[in-house]
Amino acid sequence: MFKTGFRALLSLLLVLGIASSLSAQTKKKDQKDPLEAKRAESFLTQSGLLQKPDEMMKNWLLARIDEKQLEWDARYEKVKTDEDIAEYQKERIDYFLQQLGVMWSKKDPLNAKITGKIEKNGYRVEKILFESTPNFYVTGTLFLPLESKFKAPYPGVLVVCGHSFNGKGSDLYQRVCALGAINGLAMFIIDPIDQGERFQHMGANGKPTLSTVPAHNVVGGGSILLGRNTATFEIWDMMRGIDYLQSRSDIIPDKIGATGNSGGGTQTAYIMALDPRVQAAAPACYICNLFDNLMYIQGPQDAEQNIFGQIGFGMDHADYCIMRAPRPTMLCTASKDFFNIEDAWKSFRFAKRIYSRMGYGERMSLIETDENHGFTLRLREGSVRWLCRWLAGRDQAIFEDPAMEVLTDEEIRSISESSVIYLPKAKTTYDLNRDLAKDLAAKRKNLWKSITPEKARDMIRKTAGIRPLADIPQAKKLDRSAPNFKSDLILETDKEIYLPVRSNVKSGAKTITLFISDSGRRSAKADKLFADKDSVFAVDLRGWGETQAVGRKYYLYKWFGTDGSDYYMAYLLGKSYVGMRTEDLLSVARYLKETYNAKIELEAEGYAGTVALHAAIAEPDLFKKITIDESALPGWNTVVEQSPIAVPITDFIHGVLNYYDICDLTAFIKK
Repeated sequence: MFKTGFRALLSLLLVLGIASSLSAQTKKKDQKDPLEAKRAESFLTQSGLLQKPDEMMKNWLLARIDEKQLEWDARYEKVKTDEDIAEYQKERIDYFLQQLGVMWSKKDPLNAKITGKIEKNGYRVEKILFESTPNFYVTGTLFLPLESKFKAPYPGVLVVCGHSFNGKGSDLYQRVCALGAINGLAMFIIDPIDQGERFQHMGANGKPTLSTVPAHNVVGGGSILLGRNTATFEIWDMMRGIDYLQSRSDIIPDKIGATGNSGGGTQTAYIMALDPRVQAAAPACYICNLFDNLMYIQGPQDAEQNIFGQIGFGMDHADYCIMRAPRPTMLCTASKDFFNIEDAWKSFRFAKRIYSRMGYGERMSLIETDENHGFTLRLREGSVRWLCRWLAGRDQAIFEDPAMEVLTDEEIRSISESSVIYLPKAKTTYDLNRDLAKDLAAKRKNLWKSITPEKARDMIRKTAGIRPLADIPQAKKLDRSAPNFKSDLILETDKEIYLPVRSNVKSGAKTITLFISDSGRRSAKADKLFADKDSVFAVDLRGWGETQAVGRKYYLYKWFGTDGSDYYMAYLLGKSYVGMRTEDLLSVARYLKETYNAKIELEAEGYAGTVALHAAIAEPDLFKKITIDESALPGWNTVVEQSPIAVPITDFIHGVLNYYDICDLTAFIKK
């Protein structure tokens, strides 16, 4: 009763505009990294500077995520009837598919081949190679029951790998496959991209130079610009893997299941939510939620685990289960997992309640083992038992024999080459993205031939997420000074967004040079401007200069910059850094005009040029002129063409190449 009332109170406070600060004081008090302590560290000190400016954006984004959690809770509680559930499911399935971007318009022939066969004690295997789209090769292994023990046809289970370097060759993943085959299931395990036999970055020595999580993140970079995701490729591979199972006469086509651990748990969650052919599912060591420990403690995970705007829209982990209700689903969890166990139970309860409302409560289950993260013994046994119950109609205790044989890395290989990219005419994810980029370039060319300036401006605003100037908060000068730099001041352009400023502007100035740089207000170019001009106003837009985050190296600094974790939090909220920084810049420019009644000359250095272009197009009347170095901006289409390429990820806008490129913006300015 207390919790329900408390949630209602928070909802009311959100309406009143003060829920953010109250939420900061009330949630996650039992964690090692309390929210209120983290937020307090980012408040302005008495001296006027941020105490930990590099955490400003993280804390601001977490406050927005808190607000979205309240919205998700409120929306969930309205889902009562079968009709409500059907509507809720459709909303999320449609949204999910939209956010994955362009897949492939038709299913081409799989051109599947059995490249080898092996029999082990208790099961047999067939090595498989197929094309999920022409010349995009997928390697897999089909673990089959012995015909002497189980007669075909068999239920088929798609098994997807976590982030193991050797992919399907991982001992733990092989064991769940062998256990399933020994108990009458056909278990088809496939390599994800950049694992096992599907590496895309190979050195001169024939060995991979980039693999698993880092490689998936690099794929994600260029994919974002096209409105795709690393998950787009994984989901298509899984759908085609199910096509392969259903193409075989020894598989029962309407008895298909799915399981996988960690990154494979993510993939299982996705395919079970989106593909109605998956009758029973058991995702392991992934499902928790996007609001609590994952964001506050771990931070966003790899590229395929971040679907654009899903927090902003309201698609949480529990929804992956709800979207498939009432088909049987079991969460395989671990007490000591970094995917927090309490958050897993929370999502389970949300899903279980929906299943129960539909009258199928027994079809939503959870197993917890006292282990760390991984497809450990009890989870393997539990998942196979669950799949046998719902696919084969056999509910029996299943135990794994410690002496069970698995294949060596060499035995499980489907090809003799070190990677599928060495097969004839083989394509990579980068090639597939280049194919799409070429199509989009032709469409953009036609679009920009006929579009009016007004429609172009509206399209650019909408794509980047830039509000009209009247809707952007007024910049406020804080009544504090920075003791280290007498000329410095601080502007607040949004609630708890503080922009450090370096200024030599004096009262009565007729023209002001407003300078922005991805290197901050104290770059060498800024120094030169201050030496040469009398009225310069250099500002660190959010996430640059003092407020540049130096987060986890998980996203590879050399590829993306140091703030990948913050970028993906904004990405999950459906926000672009380009859009947010553009709004900061517009707010600052308006402040200068209103304070000094002066003309503004905007000058941008490096990737700040992207922001300057958007600001000049969004509100052209604010600026007398803009100066950027076009050579510093390679163009987003060029990024895709040259991928993999190192570019700060905060310069990326989701799906932007469906509408415009940097060259379109510069041409617009010059008209």
